[in-house]
Amino acid sequence: MLHGWLDRRGVTDFDPETFGISTSEAVFVKPQQRLVLELAMEALQDAGLPPSTLLGKRVGVFVAANGQEGYDKLLLDEADSGVHTLGAHYGHGTHNASLAGRVAHWLGSCGPAMTIETACSGGLTAVHAAQRSLKAGDCDVALVAGVTTFVDPERQFPFRRQAGMATRLPEQQSRAFSSSADGMVPSEGAVAVVLQAQHGGNTGARHGEPLAWIESIECEHQGASATMMTTRSDAQSRLIHHALAAAEVEPQAIDVFECHGSATQLGDLVEFGAIRRVFGGSVAKRAAPVAITASKNIFGHTEEAAGLVGLLHAIVSLRHRSSPPSHVSDPNIDFDWAGAGARYSNCRTSLGRGQNSPMHALVSSYGFSGTMCSAVLRIGQEHPQPQPQPHQERDERLANLLLLSAPDRTRLRLVGKACVEHLRNAP
Repeated sequence: MLHGWLDRRGVTDFDPETFGISTSEAVFVKPQQRLVLELAMEALQDAGLPPSTLLGKRVGVFVAANGQEGYDKLLLDEADSGVHTLGAHYGHGTHNASLAGRVAHWLGSCGPAMTIETACSGGLTAVHAAQRSLKAGDCDVALVAGVTTFVDPERQFPFRRQAGMATRLPEQQSRAFSSSADGMVPSEGAVAVVLQAQHGGNTGARHGEPLAWIESIECEHQGASATMMTTRSDAQSRLIHHALAAAEVEPQAIDVFECHGSATQLGDLVEFGAIRRVFGGSVAKRAAPVAITASKNIFGHTEEAAGLVGLLHAIVSLRHRSSPPSHVSDPNIDFDWAGAGARYSNCRTSLGRGQNSPMHALVSSYGFSGTMCSAVLRIGQEHPQPQPQPHQERDERLANLLLLSAPDRTRLRLVGKACVEHLRNAP
């Protein structure tokens, strides 16, 4: 079965001491925890919130993941073979609940910390929980992450077939909303984002402008259906209407809709039915059809991380004021795109708003157990479209500045030494 793999070194390599973890404990810390810790550090630094300043602060940690990646089984097999002896660190290192707790412990934060598991909708469900926590005043800043790794892909294959994620193997790529859609490619992936209330809370002022504003996010179960895995257009459209109403945004104001994009014939048909229900009535009021995008066509299905991948995909579309290109060149001819007030393009297409006009995106994510999430995003005139930089010929004789960073001087020297060795051996 095809998979989208992360670089193995990025999954397995880890500097445990940076996060206060001993080398003996690090053996039992599963790759999901390692990735979430590393991305949490990057996300907080990017948000202008150095981790060292968050000790004792009300920081919420919300992580979407599942416990099916197989690292626990690998450790048990190695213990049976005499590679190591299982000790007290095995439980904390492999249990799903430890994902959020590990980050909170490293930060020394005092806000809520929880691991969320709703399958494919996990990433957006974590955002929903974080947003509610911020609104309730339970935390001043929230770190949200989603992660999927395949330590043992064969262990997960029966689960995926039961969940309908791939009723048959896709030929090469996910092709959501294509006439030739034949299933999705499961992929590894990890994402971390920082959410902060508009007032900034007690963690300090926001660092610059946010990537986007979350106007609303709704989370619902689809309700009664033939089976738990049977999806319904009316349930999806109900959820979207609730999200739009909560944001006080009309359907015609949505510029881009980042869909769940199951890439199966039935799943696409059901989701297109929801698109038609939501946007079909606003065709006459729209300056341009809503752009339909599906990040799974690019990245595959990152499962628990998929909702966050879709969230960032929509933000990129808004900030560039255009829908990204896609390899899908044959939008399903059985779908009445014009009647639904929607379009699917395989090339980069302007969203049609002026440079200083506010723009909105809708993001939806549906879990195979029936838990669904939908969010409305906004950017305004504070986000001008990035301008392409003119190409300049580079003088190969000039020196290039290579910036290095590490937690302390000793490891900084090690990083520098590794870079020198790499450059010496590079072709």
